[in-house]
Amino acid sequence: MTKFVRRPPGALDDAILTAGGEVDEYHISLGFYGDELNPNELSTALGRPATSSCVKGDIVHKNDRARVEHTGRWLLSIAPKPGEPLQPQIESLLASLTPDLAVWKLLAERFKVRFVVSAWIRSWNRGLESTRTYCVKSATDN
Repeated sequence: MTKFVRRPPGALDDAILTAGGEVDEYHISLGFYGDELNPNELSTALGRPATSSCVKGDIVHKNDRARVEHTGRWLLSIAPKPGEPLQPQIESLLASLTPDLAVWKLLAERFKVRFVVSAWIRSWNRGLESTRTYCVKSATDN
């Protein structure tokens, strides 16, 4: 017989269970990477400074260790806004950058581009779908 670390919950008579719902928090970043990348040039072209950046060959000291950057990096991250939907956050990040598509095309041709969205959930069965509520009634209820 299997032993439980915790006792299983009692009967779920007249319980309301909520499953699903929005993601609790998103971490969003846009990055450009390349050996010839000049962070100041990208900041000027995109219209704002990076959250973090480096050039190829920079020595980075972190956690009592030193490492050499293998390629240049320009990274823009926005502060998480718990409870806010994804779309307005992405729109906010992009609205802070140049709307000139010629600039974007040139940068995409010269550098590797990564747009990363990480979703953090604190409850079970969450995602980008709508919330579903289930009512559990005891067998004796009519």
